[in-house]
Amino acid sequence: MSVGSVIQNMTVKYKYISVLAGCLIFNMMSIIGQIHDNQLWSGATLKISISRKLRFDIEEQVRYNKNISKLNVALTEGSIVYDLTKKTSFKSTFRYFFDPNSHNYYRISGDFSYDLPIKNFPLDFKYRLRFQRFTEEHTHESESYFRNKLSADYNLSKLVDPFVEYESYFKLSHINRFSASRYIVGLDWRLSDNIDLETFFMYEDEFGEKKPKVNKVFGIGLSYNLKL
Repeated sequence: MSVGSVIQNMTVKYKYISVLAGCLIFNMMSIIGQIHDNQLWSGATLKISISRKLRFDIEEQVRYNKNISKLNVALTEGSIVYDLTKKTSFKSTFRYFFDPNSHNYYRISGDFSYDLPIKNFPLDFKYRLRFQRFTEEHTHESESYFRNKLSADYNLSKLVDPFVEYESYFKLSHINRFSASRYIVGLDWRLSDNIDLETFFMYEDEFGEKKPKVNKVFGIGLSYNLKL
């Protein structure tokens, strides 16, 4: 092998090494640039069935951040849920956020949900499309999003059903873009005929920002079903 061939092979190898080193450094900087936080969401919901198709929900929730050491927000929510068919429903919601660290804000949203049952298949798939708009109470600044969520439930037993969910956020602004993803695993518990309990873990990944946030959320929610 000539000296020229050896030099050429070494040059090619160094190019590959340089590319790999550059990718590694970029990934390390991306990880360092991320902001990680552990959070806890807990709440309770009263579900009032007015008829077979119409339901009214009232929810109270508190959320802790800074590795579950500080109150982030408390929220109050009211929703009207109407079943259009056996497989489709519409939900209209008003949510008010009490923020101890800044100005309060509110959110209005509309959901369209569709059940995707598959015969002789153990999983029950559901799809939900949501449009929502946040408005800051003091400055009146607002942000709008489309949220797509796909979930799968497994009917394990009379006591508990496991579920998984994936949700994406699409931010509507002068540059429309996807802004975050959520990956959720959880358990739906039937404590009695009227009382349900949901426990879950959520991994939320923000992207498209200079310092993207990664939130790990532990959640627990109690609901009481009341039929008039």
